[in-house]
Amino acid sequence: MNKIISVLCMCAMTVSSFAATYTAKVKITMSSANVENRTVTLRERADLSDGVENGYDSPNPNTVGLYVVAANNSTWLEWGTNNLEGTKIGMGTGSDESYTFTFTGVVGSTYKLFDAVTGTQTLITEGGTYGPFTAAANTTINDRFSIVSQEVYPVTTNAYGYASYSNTLDLVTPAGLTAYTGTVSGEVLDMTEVDYVKAGEGVIVKGEANKTYLLTAGTGSSVYGANALIASANWTAATEDAYFLVGNEFKKYTGTEDVPAGKAYLIYTAGGANPAPRRIVMRFNTTTAVENVEAVEKGVKFMENGQIFIRRGENVYNAQGQMVK
Repeated sequence: MNKIISVLCMCAMTVSSFAATYTAKVKITMSSANVENRTVTLRERADLSDGVENGYDSPNPNTVGLYVVAANNSTWLEWGTNNLEGTKIGMGTGSDESYTFTFTGVVGSTYKLFDAVTGTQTLITEGGTYGPFTAAANTTINDRFSIVSQEVYPVTTNAYGYASYSNTLDLVTPAGLTAYTGTVSGEVLDMTEVDYVKAGEGVIVKGEANKTYLLTAGTGSSVYGANALIASANWTAATEDAYFLVGNEFKKYTGTEDVPAGKAYLIYTAGGANPAPRRIVMRFNTTTAVENVEAVEKGVKFMENGQIFIRRGENVYNAQGQMVK
């Protein structure tokens, strides 16, 4: 879990002092000295955090610390750490505000500043100033900025916590985000969990609602089998048998949608005299984690027709531990 660090700039309270000398520093300069209810927060990775300079540590790294409201007559704050990796920066304000970041102590850095609003990733350089960025009136605290050490690939979930996704690279999902492939049976899309997003495969990812997650290059152990989710490597013109993720289900093409690059969609034809369904719903938990089946836990896992099986010796077991052949 990340540790919340609430930073108070130039306030009347006594600022904590730290004996440590911090390698990297970030100076946040704000445009106005009279901004209502302004709060700036820094969120460090709990496993890397070593304290902050000119700020206040959360008393417990495993709980969310209280946010501290910056003084209305403050125009800057400076934060220091030895671990830039994974840091998130957010701003909340009751009035319009603009602000910039200036980095020092980062000579030769390969870190990047990722902006979740614009989707851009900018290399952090010594003495470099970034911005100005704008926080509109009544902006709530968020993790707009992340400091990352490698290229990231953002995906934002919808109000139900879902997103369709694809990429031309193998990617691993971060904590809190799960990827699924799917097979269609009638009006149901049976979902199978996978531990990475395979290049050229369409997936559904599931996490918290309306949240941006950052995927990184890498692979996993999942063996991809049958998958009805089609990756759109480029902007794709849809056909009448296409289905798109809308909310928490797939809805049939209405003649106005196309498929943006980096998404996933379905092609489904009912066949015969049966009319095509107007929607296809997702069904999760159709298989049980084979790792929990003691009788076959040391077998070889594989996937066939969208289902998980374990081969142990000459026998094959399904995900529920039942021998099928």
